[in-house]
Formats: sequence, C-alpha cells, structure tokens
Amino acid sequence: FFICACYFSHNIFLKVYKLHVVFNNEKEFLECYGATLKQCGCDTAEKLDDVLATIQVEVKRRANRETDRANRCDAIAQKYIALHRDAYAIKESYLDPAFIRIVKYCKSPGSTVDGLMELITEEKGNERGVFP
Repeated sequence: FFICACYFSHNIFLKVYKLHVVFNNEKEFLECYGATLKQCGCDTAEKLDDVLATIQVEVKRRANRETDRANRCDAIAQKYIALHRDAYAIKESYLDPAFIRIVKYCKSPGSTVDGLMELITEEKGNERGVFP
C-alpha cells in the first residue's frame, strides 16, 4: 500500500486553534504559522510547545497507522467469537438453482464459454447479462 509523502506533513489539524497546517520542520513551521498562531491566541512559549507536541503526536500516529491497523486485525482475529457461526456459512440451499447449475458447469472438465453463455440469461433494461 502506497502513501503520498505529504500524508505525513500536510493537513494537520490543530483543534484548539481550528487551523490546518503543514509541518515539515519546526523552523519552517514557525516562519509560516507563527504570526497566525499568535493571532489565534497561541501567545506563550508553553502554548507553542503544546502545539508542537500535538503535531508530533499526529505525525507519529500517521506514521504508525499500518502497524496499528495490523495489530487491531490480529487482536480481532484472536479474540472475536462469532455469535451465530451459521451466518458465516453459505449453504447451497440459499442459492438459486440456476446459479448452482452455472457453477457446476464451470467446474466440469468440458465447460466452454459458449456453453456458459447459454446458461446466463439477459434481462431487459440495462441490457446486461445477469446471474440467477
């Protein structure tokens, strides 16, 4: 899975100041947003440190999102117990008999595209072939 590099630096939302920012490094950030942050009420070194910490937490969250996703998937796979296991099994009786014929035909050694097309019906309207 590929992610654009800008994902880690752009569109970082500072909720306290209702401001979306770009963060590549602290110097550039302060040059671009220092005055704006002061106008929004970020007027002390402590508040600025909080902003920078918030940004670092968000950048780290974004950097770890694939690892976090994999960990959540593993936890679910290990702990999840299906309440109704039969809901996860498709029984042949649930399927349309014409569809079952198509599947059996496709699995047979002598199946051909022409033979398959004879089993698929065309419906009026959008002129699309449909499976029963």
